[in-house]
Order: sequence, then structure tokens, then C-alpha cells
Amino acid sequence: MMSDHLNATGLTAEESRKLSTRSEREDEKTIIRCLKELYSCKPSEKSYEMYAENATFHDPLVSFPSPILEAGNRPHQIHIHGSP
Repeated sequence: MMSDHLNATGLTAEESRKLSTRSEREDEKTIIRCLKELYSCKPSEKSYEMYAENATFHDPLVSFPSPILEAGNRPHQIHIHGSP
């Protein structure tokens, strides 16, 4: 069953599926690789290259600094994976 509803781009679902993908630009390659690794649950230390070394993550449920951070882990690693 096809839907005639338009999505946010103004296309139907069928029209969206027919679109070809574009090649990633050079300036997008690192972030795309990092996101693919993180969202496919295959992170490595290189998966965090898109974050600045001094990045600050604000989580209203967790109080920083914590012993985990003092051990040298970054806040975004803890947020994404729960613990190193």
C-alpha cells in the first residue's frame, strides 16, 4: 500500500525511495564514518574524532566530573556507551 502523504521534503515515500544518493564531500567523510561506526555499535577510538578533545556534554541526569572522567574518558563516550 503506497501513501500519497508528502514528507518534509514535499515528496511521497515512493518518490523519496527513487532518489539516488550523492557522494559525500571531503569535509563530510570523517563525521559520516564516525556516525556509521557509533550507530552500528562498532565504535573504536577513532569513532570520536568528530568531537573536540575538550568537548563538553551536558546531561541533566548525570553529574560531572565523575571518577570515570578522571580516568581519562571523554563525556560523549560515556553518554553514548554508558561506560568505557
